[in-house]
Amino acid sequence: MDESVPITLSEADHVRAQQLHFRRYYRTPRPRLAIAGFVVVWIVAAWLTWDEPPPPGIAFVVNVGMFVAVTLPLFNIFLFGPMAGRKIHRSGQLLNGPFRYAWSEDGLRVSGPRGQWQIAWQDYRACAEDDRLILLYQADNLFQIIPKHALSPAELARLRMYLPLVAQPRSAAV
Repeated sequence: MDESVPITLSEADHVRAQQLHFRRYYRTPRPRLAIAGFVVVWIVAAWLTWDEPPPPGIAFVVNVGMFVAVTLPLFNIFLFGPMAGRKIHRSGQLLNGPFRYAWSEDGLRVSGPRGQWQIAWQDYRACAEDDRLILLYQADNLFQIIPKHALSPAELARLRMYLPLVAQPRSAAV
């Protein structure tokens, strides 16, 4: 392995990872189409009931349902995602580290006090990156967190050389 870096994940790393994960998810077609579908149904329902409004109870339920459908991404990114990140961090040291991350053209190897594993780059489904983290996806909702603050600029540049080897995202099975 070319590089070896010690990494211990903080609560902030877990929170940011959940936010990045949800932002990545809501950029995919499925949730966007679902939200657009809710908006279209709401507009059609409003148009059909323009002359004769529905009973107040039905109108309230429809409007609350519409509000939830449209604001759910925001709640997931800014409320539920951070709550999940804090819960994951509190769940124990197994997910927090300390770890040693090492990488080469063969893949990423992570070792810790309880074991080690190595995953070839092409076995990752996708990766996501923002200004603070890199997420390497093993499945749709399973990812490894690499906080950029743990890497020097040179280490980050060398790690980025291998990210194009990560398999392109595949559509999720229904």
